[in-house]
Amino acid sequence: MSEENIELHRRWNEAFNTRDVDACLAYCDPEIELHSAVTGPGPAEYHGHSGVRRWHREIAEAFGGEIRLEPEAFFDCGEHTISYHVLHGRGQQSGADVTTRAAHLCRWRNGRIVYFQGYLQREDAFRDLGVSIDELEEVAPRGDTAGTSDEKYLLADQPSELERLQLQSRVWEPSGRELLSKIDGGSGARALDVGCGALGWLRILAEWVGPSGQVVGTDIDESLLDAARSFLEGEGISNAELLVDDLFDSKLDPQSFDLVHARYVIAPLGRGPEQVASHQRLLRPGGSLVLEEWDLGSWHFNPPAPAAERLIRLLSDIFAALGGEAGRVLPELLRDIGIEQPDINAHVIALEPGHPYLRLPLQFSVALESRLLERLSDDELASLRDEAERELAEPGRWGTTFTLIQGWGPLPL
Repeated sequence: MSEENIELHRRWNEAFNTRDVDACLAYCDPEIELHSAVTGPGPAEYHGHSGVRRWHREIAEAFGGEIRLEPEAFFDCGEHTISYHVLHGRGQQSGADVTTRAAHLCRWRNGRIVYFQGYLQREDAFRDLGVSIDELEEVAPRGDTAGTSDEKYLLADQPSELERLQLQSRVWEPSGRELLSKIDGGSGARALDVGCGALGWLRILAEWVGPSGQVVGTDIDESLLDAARSFLEGEGISNAELLVDDLFDSKLDPQSFDLVHARYVIAPLGRGPEQVASHQRLLRPGGSLVLEEWDLGSWHFNPPAPAAERLIRLLSDIFAALGGEAGRVLPELLRDIGIEQPDINAHVIALEPGHPYLRLPLQFSVALESRLLERLSDDELASLRDEAERELAEPGRWGTTFTLIQGWGPLPL
């Protein structure tokens, strides 16, 4: 178990460096006690997930986005782990660069941190545990995870944000492969994945076009494309290219692709007819347009999780104001560009207890926090999240995903 705790500690550091609060909370027990050495003139104490969120806000107020941990070593202390790291930051008010050698002490229970203590004097961490550093073996700051198999990855239950995005792609890859098997002419084709993020359809499109074909993935977020690039390199996929491109102002050549795919783009961004028109411009005559969006009606937990499902209802209201239940309008959008008889399919996945994709409502609640705060107070949202965390941590609770709606068809010749 202690080796697993070291790996979890590494992953918590990585999540912290992404500044993704919800990814950090995935490693924290709902009743966590956190003691910080960097957010006040003296030691500061925080409790529960709402306290961790407050800690992150206060760090952001002090350092903006200019703070990261550079791990130097980890130490296995049984149910505790200690990290040595260099904290790099920049004062939000002064603009001065800050570099500080520090330590974190974590106590773990069932894969989550129940006690966290930060130290500016590293030796104090060992003193508080009553152990000597000389008694412990130093563990390297980062292991090589490039060879982690898909099966092992899917069993991991504490993903960072980028891992979560890639997990989402893996969860839905079987449905994508099934769809592509129904479209002829893949070998040697040129395919585009719009808004591919950290993975999207890149892998299955690379399989579909084969070594003589080409895949292009686009996104407006360079950091997500960097993650996708690392993934492709690790998988040995050489027939894919990644580009920064705005689908509403695309710089890609017209009529240059045999297939264009976009997933979960209309619901959060809206402007469906504009998006589809942009995709149409990029397709050659006879080329296939594939759209995937959600219908939230099947998104439930069993036994019921009232707080998590209230989050889903709030999120549904927000999406309704943006792109609505985009999955339901795909046939109409495709017919509007001349695909008179689009093909339609739907998929729902049952998520076993502990599956990381069960946490999706909490992930969305972070991405859409500002909109949720138009409907709830800070305290109400924090309380709702804490209760949802407790619900989803209960043994035996499983769930069903939203429904993935797929619509596709060829443009007229």
